[in-house]
Amino acid sequence: MFPFSLPLGRGEAFSRFAPSLVEGSFWSDICSRGADYYLRHMKGTLLLILSLFLLGGSPARGTGPLSDDKGKCSIVVDKGSFTLYLLGERGDTLRHYPVAIGENPGRKRRSGDCKTPEGTFKVTWVQNTKGVLYDYHDGNGKVEAYGPYFIHLDTPPFTAIGIHGTCKERVDRIGTRDSKGCIRLYNEDLLDLLKYVTPGMEVMVIPGKEDIEIDSVLDSGK
Repeated sequence: MFPFSLPLGRGEAFSRFAPSLVEGSFWSDICSRGADYYLRHMKGTLLLILSLFLLGGSPARGTGPLSDDKGKCSIVVDKGSFTLYLLGERGDTLRHYPVAIGENPGRKRRSGDCKTPEGTFKVTWVQNTKGVLYDYHDGNGKVEAYGPYFIHLDTPPFTAIGIHGTCKERVDRIGTRDSKGCIRLYNEDLLDLLKYVTPGMEVMVIPGKEDIEIDSVLDSGK
Protein backbone atom coordinates (compact mmCIF):
# COMPACT_ATOMS: atom_id res chain seq x y z
CA MET A 1 0.00 0.00 0.00
CA PHE A 2 0.97 3.65 -0.32
CA PRO A 3 2.71 4.89 2.83
CA PHE A 4 0.38 7.89 2.75
CA SER A 5 -3.28 8.48 1.98
CA LEU A 6 -4.53 9.80 -1.36
CA PRO A 7 -8.11 10.44 -2.52
CA LEU A 8 -7.99 7.88 -5.30
CA GLY A 9 -11.35 8.91 -6.69
CA ARG A 10 -9.80 12.00 -8.27
CA GLY A 11 -7.98 11.73 -11.59
CA GLU A 12 -8.94 8.92 -13.97
CA ALA A 13 -5.40 8.85 -15.31
CA PHE A 14 -3.98 8.20 -11.84
CA SER A 15 -6.10 5.08 -11.40
CA ARG A 16 -4.65 3.54 -14.55
CA PHE A 17 -1.11 3.49 -13.17
CA ALA A 18 -1.70 2.94 -9.47
CA PRO A 19 -2.33 -0.85 -9.47
CA SER A 20 1.09 -1.77 -10.85
CA LEU A 21 2.73 0.28 -8.12
CA VAL A 22 0.69 -0.56 -5.04
CA GLU A 23 0.23 -4.30 -5.51
CA GLY A 24 2.69 -6.98 -4.50
CA SER A 25 5.89 -6.11 -2.71
CA PHE A 26 6.62 -2.78 -4.42
CA TRP A 27 6.83 -0.55 -1.36
CA SER A 28 8.68 -3.06 0.82
CA ASP A 29 11.10 -3.52 -2.08
CA ILE A 30 11.75 0.22 -2.33
CA CYS A 31 12.33 0.40 1.43
CA SER A 32 14.78 -2.50 1.39
CA ARG A 33 16.72 -1.14 -1.59
CA GLY A 34 17.05 2.38 -0.22
CA ALA A 35 17.26 5.81 -1.80
CA ASP A 36 19.72 4.93 -4.58
CA TYR A 37 17.37 2.42 -6.15
CA TYR A 38 14.47 4.85 -5.83
CA LEU A 39 16.38 7.65 -7.53
CA ARG A 40 17.69 5.49 -10.36
CA HIS A 41 14.59 3.51 -11.20
CA MET A 42 11.39 4.92 -9.76
CA LYS A 43 11.65 8.68 -9.23
CA GLY A 44 10.30 9.53 -12.68
CA THR A 45 7.49 7.01 -12.30
CA LEU A 46 6.29 8.45 -9.01
CA LEU A 47 6.49 12.02 -10.28
CA LEU A 48 4.41 10.94 -13.26
CA ILE A 49 1.81 9.33 -11.00
CA LEU A 50 1.58 12.50 -8.93
CA SER A 51 1.19 14.71 -11.99
CA LEU A 52 -1.54 12.49 -13.44
CA PHE A 53 -3.31 12.46 -10.08
CA LEU A 54 -3.26 16.23 -9.83
CA LEU A 55 -4.04 17.04 -13.46
CA GLY A 56 -6.28 14.15 -14.46
CA GLY A 57 -7.22 14.25 -18.14
CA SER A 58 -9.69 12.67 -20.52
CA PRO A 59 -7.85 10.18 -22.73
CA ALA A 60 -8.98 9.62 -26.30
CA ARG A 61 -7.58 6.93 -28.53
CA GLY A 62 -6.61 8.72 -31.73
CA THR A 63 -9.80 10.77 -32.00
CA GLY A 64 -10.56 14.45 -32.09
CA PRO A 65 -8.30 17.41 -32.84
CA LEU A 66 -5.51 18.42 -30.51
CA SER A 67 -4.18 21.86 -29.78
CA ASP A 68 -0.84 22.94 -31.22
CA ASP A 69 1.06 20.76 -28.75
CA LYS A 70 3.68 19.48 -31.18
CA GLY A 71 7.08 19.92 -29.60
CA LYS A 72 5.55 20.08 -26.10
CA CYS A 73 4.33 16.49 -25.71
CA SER A 74 5.88 13.49 -24.03
CA ILE A 75 5.19 9.77 -24.11
CA VAL A 76 4.64 7.29 -21.31
CA VAL A 77 4.58 3.54 -21.95
CA ASP A 78 2.99 1.54 -19.14
CA LYS A 79 4.19 -2.04 -19.52
CA GLY A 80 1.63 -3.27 -17.01
CA SER A 81 -1.37 -2.21 -19.10
CA PHE A 82 0.29 -2.53 -22.55
CA THR A 83 -0.57 1.11 -23.21
CA LEU A 84 1.24 4.10 -24.68
CA TYR A 85 0.08 7.51 -23.46
CA LEU A 86 0.68 10.78 -25.28
CA LEU A 87 0.85 13.53 -22.67
CA GLY A 88 0.41 17.24 -23.23
CA GLU A 89 2.54 20.03 -21.83
CA ARG A 90 0.68 19.97 -18.48
CA GLY A 91 0.85 16.19 -18.21
CA ASP A 92 -2.76 15.64 -19.29
CA THR A 93 -3.48 12.55 -21.40
CA LEU A 94 -4.14 13.50 -25.03
CA ARG A 95 -4.09 10.03 -26.59
CA HIS A 96 -3.66 6.42 -25.57
CA TYR A 97 -2.88 3.42 -27.75
CA PRO A 98 -2.53 -0.33 -27.09
CA VAL A 99 0.98 -1.70 -27.66
CA ALA A 100 2.98 -4.89 -27.75
CA ILE A 101 6.16 -4.96 -25.68
CA GLY A 102 9.14 -7.28 -25.17
CA GLU A 103 8.17 -10.92 -24.87
CA ASN A 104 10.04 -11.30 -21.57
CA PRO A 105 9.11 -9.30 -18.42
CA GLY A 106 11.52 -7.12 -16.46
CA ARG A 107 13.92 -4.34 -17.36
CA LYS A 108 16.39 -4.95 -20.16
CA ARG A 109 19.70 -6.33 -18.89
CA ARG A 110 21.50 -7.46 -22.05
CA SER A 111 21.14 -7.37 -25.82
CA GLY A 112 18.96 -10.19 -27.11
CA ASP A 113 17.02 -10.79 -23.88
CA CYS A 114 13.75 -9.69 -25.56
CA LYS A 115 12.93 -7.22 -22.77
CA THR A 116 11.74 -3.66 -23.17
CA PRO A 117 14.07 -1.23 -21.38
CA GLU A 118 12.63 0.90 -18.56
CA GLY A 119 13.49 4.48 -17.73
CA THR A 120 13.42 7.86 -19.42
CA PHE A 121 14.72 8.13 -22.97
CA LYS A 122 14.80 10.60 -25.86
CA VAL A 123 13.58 10.33 -29.45
CA THR A 124 16.58 10.57 -31.78
CA TRP A 125 15.09 10.24 -35.27
CA VAL A 126 12.26 8.71 -37.29
CA GLN A 127 13.06 6.17 -39.98
CA ASN A 128 10.86 5.36 -42.96
CA THR A 129 10.73 1.54 -42.80
CA LYS A 130 8.43 0.81 -45.72
CA GLY A 131 9.97 -2.17 -47.47
CA VAL A 132 12.33 -2.99 -44.60
CA LEU A 133 11.99 -6.72 -43.98
CA TYR A 134 12.56 -8.97 -40.97
CA ASP A 135 12.17 -12.72 -40.48
CA TYR A 136 10.57 -13.77 -37.18
CA HIS A 137 11.27 -17.42 -38.07
CA ASP A 138 7.60 -18.21 -37.51
CA GLY A 139 6.95 -19.69 -40.94
CA ASN A 140 5.84 -16.42 -42.57
CA GLY A 141 9.24 -15.58 -44.02
CA LYS A 142 10.42 -11.98 -44.28
CA VAL A 143 7.72 -9.42 -43.47
CA GLU A 144 7.51 -5.63 -43.06
CA ALA A 145 7.83 -6.06 -39.31
CA TYR A 146 8.21 -2.38 -38.44
CA GLY A 147 5.22 -1.02 -40.32
CA PRO A 148 5.67 2.34 -42.07
CA TYR A 149 7.96 4.06 -39.55
CA PHE A 150 10.41 3.38 -36.71
CA ILE A 151 10.82 6.01 -33.96
CA HIS A 152 14.38 5.48 -32.72
CA LEU A 153 15.11 6.00 -29.03
CA ASP A 154 18.38 6.67 -27.26
CA THR A 155 18.50 3.75 -24.78
CA PRO A 156 22.16 3.32 -23.77
CA PRO A 157 23.85 0.92 -23.63
CA PHE A 158 21.35 -0.73 -25.98
CA THR A 159 20.74 0.15 -29.63
CA ALA A 160 17.99 -0.43 -32.19
CA ILE A 161 15.22 0.08 -29.61
CA GLY A 162 12.22 2.18 -30.49
CA ILE A 163 8.53 2.55 -31.22
CA HIS A 164 7.24 1.24 -34.52
CA GLY A 165 4.27 -0.19 -36.40
CA THR A 166 3.45 -3.79 -37.14
CA CYS A 167 2.90 -6.22 -39.99
CA LYS A 168 -0.42 -7.81 -40.88
CA GLU A 169 0.85 -11.18 -39.69
CA ARG A 170 1.18 -9.85 -36.12
CA VAL A 171 -1.68 -7.40 -35.79
CA ASP A 172 -3.39 -9.76 -33.33
CA ARG A 173 -0.33 -9.62 -31.02
CA ILE A 174 -0.86 -5.97 -30.04
CA GLY A 175 -1.68 -5.86 -26.33
CA THR A 176 0.67 -8.76 -25.52
CA ARG A 177 4.33 -9.50 -24.83
CA ASP A 178 5.50 -10.26 -28.33
CA SER A 179 8.34 -8.01 -29.46
CA LYS A 180 12.11 -8.42 -29.27
CA GLY A 181 12.23 -5.37 -27.01
CA CYS A 182 10.66 -2.57 -29.03
CA ILE A 183 7.25 -0.99 -28.48
CA ARG A 184 4.89 -1.94 -31.28
CA LEU A 185 1.72 -0.08 -32.33
CA TYR A 186 -1.07 -0.57 -34.83
CA ASN A 187 0.05 1.24 -37.98
CA GLU A 188 -2.85 3.69 -37.88
CA ASP A 189 -2.03 4.57 -34.27
CA LEU A 190 1.63 5.05 -35.15
CA LEU A 191 0.71 7.49 -37.92
CA ASP A 192 -1.49 9.43 -35.51
CA LEU A 193 1.25 9.53 -32.87
CA LEU A 194 3.84 10.72 -35.39
CA LYS A 195 1.97 14.01 -35.80
CA TYR A 196 3.33 14.97 -32.37
CA VAL A 197 6.75 13.30 -32.31
CA THR A 198 9.85 15.48 -32.51
CA PRO A 199 13.57 14.80 -31.96
CA GLY A 200 14.43 15.13 -28.29
CA MET A 201 10.90 14.19 -27.18
CA GLU A 202 10.90 12.45 -23.80
CA VAL A 203 9.71 8.84 -23.62
CA MET A 204 9.24 7.23 -20.21
CA VAL A 205 8.79 3.45 -19.94
CA ILE A 206 7.44 2.30 -16.58
CA PRO A 207 7.26 -1.28 -15.26
CA GLY A 208 4.17 -3.27 -14.51
CA LYS A 209 3.65 -5.54 -11.52
CA GLU A 210 5.11 -8.58 -13.30
CA ASP A 211 8.21 -6.62 -14.30
CA ILE A 212 8.78 -5.41 -10.74
CA GLU A 213 8.37 -8.90 -9.30
CA ILE A 214 10.72 -10.50 -11.84
CA ASP A 215 13.41 -7.87 -11.25
CA SER A 216 13.07 -8.20 -7.49
CA VAL A 217 13.91 -11.90 -7.78
CA LEU A 218 16.75 -11.37 -10.26
CA ASP A 219 18.28 -8.54 -8.25
CA SER A 220 18.18 -10.60 -5.08
CA GLY A 221 20.10 -13.41 -6.76
CA LYS A 222 17.59 -16.05 -5.69
